[in-house]
Amino acid sequence: MLRPTNAIIRDNVGNIIHRGFVVTGEVAVDNGNGSYDVYIAGEAKAYPKIFTLARNPDLAVGDIVRILYKNGCKELPIILPPTTAAVSEFIFVVYQTGGSYYLNRYTYDGVLNAELGVLSEITGSITKVIVDSNYNLYIVSYNYPNRIIYKYDKDGTYISTTNMVSSETYFAISPNGYIYSLDTARGYRNYIRERNLSDLSLNNTYTLSGERYYYLTFDSDGYAYLYDWDTTSSLLWGYVKYKLGVGTISKHLQGNAASSIDSWVIAGDYIGCNGSQIIPALMPYTIAKNMTADRVVWILDDITSIYKMASTLDNFICLGIDAGGKLIMEKYTPERIREWKVEVATVFTADKSYCGIGAYPF
Repeated sequence: MLRPTNAIIRDNVGNIIHRGFVVTGEVAVDNGNGSYDVYIAGEAKAYPKIFTLARNPDLAVGDIVRILYKNGCKELPIILPPTTAAVSEFIFVVYQTGGSYYLNRYTYDGVLNAELGVLSEITGSITKVIVDSNYNLYIVSYNYPNRIIYKYDKDGTYISTTNMVSSETYFAISPNGYIYSLDTARGYRNYIRERNLSDLSLNNTYTLSGERYYYLTFDSDGYAYLYDWDTTSSLLWGYVKYKLGVGTISKHLQGNAASSIDSWVIAGDYIGCNGSQIIPALMPYTIAKNMTADRVVWILDDITSIYKMASTLDNFICLGIDAGGKLIMEKYTPERIREWKVEVATVFTADKSYCGIGAYPF
């Protein structure tokens, strides 16, 4: 049986209209009403009455077609017409070996799609890998005192470099098509800068109420979530939810401040987070983004030291080393159930500052 691949189906302006798994099938019967009975690869019996997305379907018995399981559900199959683009969702891993940064591209189900070679332009450490809806990469590096963003296309072709002011510290993409950063110009994280994807030029600035905000991520509804170190007590931390330019900040606090976090991402209804000062050390945790519960410590299956995290709409992708020192990637559901593991590098002698992982999160 052919392995299903994850795909998203967009309309002609780029909006997602379907998301799910795609498999191969063969038309068995034309029912004359826009539906077909289809032998799905590996199945002995034809699946009846599968409709097609084509406005004027013209399929014949024996034609090979692609079947989309809408939202991953086998009870909701749809035939994709040849003109419908099924765009694979990619995961990108950047890691340093022998003093050079390398870029690998993986499919959403963990298959190595391409080894894209050396990124010779990058200097310094990696703080963030951002992926937009066209699978362009924005790799943020820190080479004191400068913070630099390198832009590449999905094939690893270098596009441009933008020098950011050193006070712009934490970066994330929003579903509205902008990249945002937290600005530390006043000593704390009091501003969010909005930048265009094309050239990263400044588009808008938002002033936050309060102070000591760290880290930044967005959910699919466009809400920003920030880590909050409460100024009234060094033992309290939490997170805030904020719609840019609209209304007030909602706040959730709990104890045990962790001032060093490497990743702050959202999948499903959870925020995922990891950092060197989290207890137990080098393990991540999740917290409900609706602010109804405190954090849950997360013991990964094979990663013994987690370095970075990324997220898609429905999954967390974790990057770290296993007990044998291999750099591996693991995909988990928002409820912390592992779906697969992939070996990225047999030996990884660099530390967490010299690797990164990114995926389009919406």
